[in-house]
Amino acid sequence: MVEAGRRKPFIIPVFIPHLGCPQQCVFCNQQVISGKRKNSRPGAAEITGEIERWLAWRAYRSRPVELAFFGGSFTALPAEEQRRMLRAVSPYLKDGRIDSIRLSTRPDAIDDSICELLQAHGVRTVELGIQSLDDEVLRLSGRGHSVAQVERAFEVLRRYPFAVGGQLMLGLPGDTCRKAVSGAEQLAALGPHFVRLYPTLVVRNSQLAGMYAAGRYRPLSLRRAIVTSVKVKEVFDRNRIRVIRMGLQEAEQLTTEIVAGPHHPAFGELVLSRQYHLRLRRALAGRRPEKEYILTVSAADQSILRGLNNTNWRYLQARGYLDKVRVTFDSLLERNDMHLKEYAL
Repeated sequence: MVEAGRRKPFIIPVFIPHLGCPQQCVFCNQQVISGKRKNSRPGAAEITGEIERWLAWRAYRSRPVELAFFGGSFTALPAEEQRRMLRAVSPYLKDGRIDSIRLSTRPDAIDDSICELLQAHGVRTVELGIQSLDDEVLRLSGRGHSVAQVERAFEVLRRYPFAVGGQLMLGLPGDTCRKAVSGAEQLAALGPHFVRLYPTLVVRNSQLAGMYAAGRYRPLSLRRAIVTSVKVKEVFDRNRIRVIRMGLQEAEQLTTEIVAGPHHPAFGELVLSRQYHLRLRRALAGRRPEKEYILTVSAADQSILRGLNNTNWRYLQARGYLDKVRVTFDSLLERNDMHLKEYAL
């Protein structure tokens, strides 16, 4: 199953913070990220109540519906506990009100028996919390798994009809831009259907917060996080692997608990804008100065072309990139599509 061809689903979230996690990673405080109590175990009634509440919202009706177990490591739970939660969703799968289930888990909590259980209960998407493809970064971050276990997880998952995603974090202890790009290349070679990218944030009451306070950890600046994300995203773009999210979902509780790090409410938009800006500069640099041109871009890309507070646009104008260039926006063009043509009178 390949996620790329699907309409964007309507997500019903069920949070299981820290459940199944064999240890707490240095960066993690799932209670802050999810807003739920640590190790809270949702019962069948709680799961069905959450489903009914979301299904009452009319906006979902034109889209496929997907229930997502967020937080924790779902497949690291005892098999019976996995079944208990999945069975609570089964009636909705049978009557068609829910189309599929997705969950996230650890690379070292995947084997054939787990995959068979998931497949039998309607799970279609498995996201692996990989975080890094460098063993030293994984060790310093307290992940408790290795790169070899990531590779093994993909080997097993490929035998089943799941859409498989990978989550990477940028700026973890011991990480560098070069390691991040190398890790992206390694992950791309494993063939995920999609990827999420998260810049590392220092969250209150995490081990990383103590490391930061003691001067043993320095988070990425916002600019460096954007630059690194662009380089990593370009690896996945070249391999036609979708990056479905960059930056954590914005939430008031999370924002108030961030101690340090490259947080921005529109982080993904900033990365897209930077990437588009570099691509546009490369295209415009090749034009002949005596000629006039028309640059046509997708109307949907107008905001990322201009950049936050028009910074990209002002940069292009100040450095002559837009001299003798007429810019038009076309609502019929797909996102990321642009055409530069000589202007004929």
